[in-house]
Amino acid sequence: MWVLSLAAQDAALRLIVPADGGTVKGTVLISVAPSQPNGVDNVEYWVNDQPISGPVVTPPFSFLWNTAWLWDGHAAIHALGRSTSGAVIASSLPMSVRIANGEGRISLEAPAAGRTLSGLVPWKVLATHSTGIEAISHVVDGDFQVYFQNTIPFDTRALRNGPHQVFNAVYAKGPPILPVAQMRTRVMVDNGHTSMGILPNWRTVFLRPSESVTLAARELYTDGLDGALKEGLTFSSSDDSVATVDEHGAVLGVATGVAFIRIAANGKKVQTRVEVSAEQVYPHFSRNGDFLTVYDPDRSLFVRTVFGLNADEIQATPGLGEQAQRAGINVLTEGLYANPGDSHVATLEAWRQDWDETWQAKLRTAARYGFSLYLTGDDIARTPNELNNSIANPWSAEAIRHAISSASDSGRVVAIDMIDEVNFLWGDDPTPQDGRWTKHSPQIPDDAFEKLMAIVNALPIRPAISWPVAGIASLDSVRNWQGDPLFSDFASHFWTFVDWRPAYPHGPSLNQYKRNMDLVALDRRASVRLSRPQLLQNSMTGPFYTKRSSGSEFNPAQDFLQNPGIPPVNVAAQVMYAAAMGQAGIRMYHYDTRSWKTDRRKASTGLGDLQTGAEPFTIGADRWDAMAAAFRLVERLEPYLLQPPLHSPELGASFVASVRQGPSSRLLLMINLSEADQTAQLDPTPYRYAEAKSATVFRLLGSSLTTETIDSAADRPVSFRPGETVVVLFTAQDPEAGQEIIRKRR
Repeated sequence: MWVLSLAAQDAALRLIVPADGGTVKGTVLISVAPSQPNGVDNVEYWVNDQPISGPVVTPPFSFLWNTAWLWDGHAAIHALGRSTSGAVIASSLPMSVRIANGEGRISLEAPAAGRTLSGLVPWKVLATHSTGIEAISHVVDGDFQVYFQNTIPFDTRALRNGPHQVFNAVYAKGPPILPVAQMRTRVMVDNGHTSMGILPNWRTVFLRPSESVTLAARELYTDGLDGALKEGLTFSSSDDSVATVDEHGAVLGVATGVAFIRIAANGKKVQTRVEVSAEQVYPHFSRNGDFLTVYDPDRSLFVRTVFGLNADEIQATPGLGEQAQRAGINVLTEGLYANPGDSHVATLEAWRQDWDETWQAKLRTAARYGFSLYLTGDDIARTPNELNNSIANPWSAEAIRHAISSASDSGRVVAIDMIDEVNFLWGDDPTPQDGRWTKHSPQIPDDAFEKLMAIVNALPIRPAISWPVAGIASLDSVRNWQGDPLFSDFASHFWTFVDWRPAYPHGPSLNQYKRNMDLVALDRRASVRLSRPQLLQNSMTGPFYTKRSSGSEFNPAQDFLQNPGIPPVNVAAQVMYAAAMGQAGIRMYHYDTRSWKTDRRKASTGLGDLQTGAEPFTIGADRWDAMAAAFRLVERLEPYLLQPPLHSPELGASFVASVRQGPSSRLLLMINLSEADQTAQLDPTPYRYAEAKSATVFRLLGSSLTTETIDSAADRPVSFRPGETVVVLFTAQDPEAGQEIIRKRR
C-alpha cells in the first residue's frame, strides 16, 4: 500500500493506492484519508491530467479504477477535493505508478529512446503473444492506422515540431479483439522549417448560382509558420455542372449540388467543398413541426432530445422532469403507434380508447414541463406482422391516420421517425420489383411501403416523416429512403464506427469520432435534400459488458468490459459537431431507463451485451452533465446558430469549423478533434463589426463551460484542449447588448 501525503489550501488529503512495487493492473481501489477531510464535499480522481471519475460524494470517497481502460506504461494519479460550491480546496501532487495489464509484450526497438525525430523514421516494434501477432496499431495524437508488420513508416514531416504522443497496441491472432499489449511513447519532433502541407483558405464555401469566390492556399511549415502560395497552384472541379473554377482559383456556382475544388501545389493536394443552392438558409424545425429557414424567436427550435427519456420515465422518477429542463432538453422522445396486430385489439373503437388515454397522458407531461415531442413509429412497420396489419387490416388505415392527425393537432410534435435503421429490416430499396418480401410470413408485397405512405399522405396536414437508415448504409439506401420525397420529408441520420479497431483500449480517439461522423454528416449531403432539416443521432452510453456479478450496474472488479462507453469530453464534442455541421437537432442515445436497469439486474451471470445509458442522478451522471453543458450552450446560442452559413475557414485536418451570419451577428464555431493540444490562428477580419470593440468567447470542454470577452479586432492564436469547442460570437453591438437577445429568447 502506497500512501502519499498531500498539502492543500484548507484541507490535507492522503491518496491511498495499492501497488506492488509501483505496478498496478486490473482494478484498483483508490481512496483518500482522512475519510472525511475538512470542507471536502466530493473527490475527483485524475490520471495523466484526465478525469477517471466523476465526483465521488460518499466518504471515504473510494473509487474502483479499472486500469485496463488506460494503456500500459507509466501513469500519474492525483485527487481533487471540492467544496459544495465546486471550488477546489484540496489538490495533490501526482503519484506515479506503472500499468501492466497486457498478456502479450511490446517494446520499441527503434528509434532510440530520447532521440529527437525528423524525416521518415522506421518505427520498429517488438511484439509477442502466445497465439501470434495479427496486427499493430500506430496512433499519433489520435490518428489511427493499422499495420500488419512490425516496422512502421512514421513520417514526422506531417507533424509540427514539438512533443507528440504515439500509442501502439498489439492485437493477437484470434480472440480477444482487445489489445494484448500496449505502449505509449512521448516523442519530440523537429524538422526545422520543412513544408508539411498546404491548406486552402476555405474548407467549405456556400454559393448561389452565378455567385463566385476566389480560393487561395497557404503552405504550412513544421515550425508553425505559414506562407501564401502565389505560384504553382492548379485548380480543378469534381463537377463542372455544379461549380467551375478557373486557373486563378475563381469558383463560380452553376447549379444546386455539391462539388469539390481540388487544389494542388508542390506535389501536395487538398480540396475545398462547394455547396451551391438557390437560397443560403439554415433549415430547421419549429416547436409544432413546421419547417423554417429563417430564425423566428417565437417558433424556431434546435431539437435536443434523448432516446428513452419519455413521459413514463418522468412520471416514475421524482425530479427527472426538472433535471431534463435544467439540462437544456426541449423535446421528449415518444412512441407514436400501438399496432393492433401486436395487442390483438378487435375493433377500432377499443384501440382508439386505449391509444387516446395513453396519448393524453404523454401530452399532459409534455405540457407540464414545456417540452415538444419527437415520435417514433416503429410499431407501424418494424415486423412483417406489423406491416401487414398496417396495410391489410380493414381499419388500421384509420387508426394510423388517427394517431398521426392527433399528433399534428397537439401542436407539440416536431417530427416522426418511422423505423430506426430501416434498411437492416427491409433492405436498401423501399420499392423492390423482385418479390423479395414474399418469403416473410405473412407475405409482404413489393409495394407495401407505397401503400403505407398512401395511407399517411391521405392526411391533408401531418407532421414531417423520415425513414432513418443505419450508419453503415450505402448512399443508394440513403437516397432511396431519405432522399426520395415519396418517403422522407427530411433526413434523420444514424452513424456508427466502421474503423478496424478503436484507437485506444478505453475507446475510439476524437479523430475517429470525426472521421466516422463525417461519413454521415458530410458524405450523405449530396444524397438528401439540403433544403430540409437534418438531425444527427449521437451517443452518451456507458459500459457495455458481460455480467459476472450481481446488481444493475457495471462492476469493474468482476464484470467483463466489452466497451467502456463514451467519455464526457467526447459527449459534448459530438453535440457541438452536430451544431457545426448544420444539423437541425441532436438525438442522444440513450437515457438509462428503468427497464434497462431492470434488465441488467435480472440478467444471469455470463450474459453479455448489457448496455448502460446516462441519467442525472447516479449512472452516467458525468456523461449527462457533459450533454447538459453542450445543450445549454446550443440553447444560449440558438438565435445566432440558426442562421445562414458563411464560408467556413480551413484550420487543419483535426478541426471542425463553421460560421453563421444573422442580421447583426456572425458566429464562428470551432472544435479540436485531436488528442493533442492545438493552436489555430484567428483572423477576425471576415467576421467582426467595425462599430463593436469586443466579442464573446465560449469555451466548452466536457461539462465545463466558460465565457470571456475579447478584443474583436485582435488577430490572435486560439488554444484548444483535446475535444474542446471554442465559439466566438461577433455582434454589431458590444457583447452586453448582444446578451439581451439571448435573455429575451430564453
